[in-house]
Amino acid sequence: FSVALLSGKSCELSCSASTKIGELRGTLLEALELDKEQDDFRPRLSLSLPGSSTALEEASSVGPLAGQTLQAVLLPPEPDWCRGMRFKKSYVHGRHCGKEETSSDTYVDFSEGGTFRFLQKTHDHDAECHFSEDCTTEAIGRWKVSGQGAGEVLLLLEGEEKSRTTGFHEASDEVDAYDEDY
Repeated sequence: FSVALLSGKSCELSCSASTKIGELRGTLLEALELDKEQDDFRPRLSLSLPGSSTALEEASSVGPLAGQTLQAVLLPPEPDWCRGMRFKKSYVHGRHCGKEETSSDTYVDFSEGGTFRFLQKTHDHDAECHFSEDCTTEAIGRWKVSGQGAGEVLLLLEGEEKSRTTGFHEASDEVDAYDEDY
């Protein structure tokens, strides 16, 4: 099969029919002379069938593409530093607004191909009031570079979030005088 950029630059590729599109990333960049990294960024390509705006899945086999010409679109690059990275922030705070302790752990995992997972676990408790609450917020989606500055990269995260809260409040041992029989 062959691959063509909108600029007209193209290349021919031959490989095993079971090869996955994602496995050809480096070969394609090299064949199209796009394999030069600039400022710690690696170029990325999106491949589609002619006349289609839907990108081919990287896990798809190339066998059905034999004899066809694929359209390639150069995508904004992914910074090398964030592929396969996990960022973590932890927070613990003592007595605040009547709660003895609030703690949270926040994680953001970035994967190659522009996907991310966000996870935040928060725990509040007050031993005097027998109160405890746990909240978990999770989001998954896609990330992309939306801006660059001097030594900084701005990432845009788009996805879906779901939260789960569990807690308990234990009843007091005190007896209300109005409930007593005299």
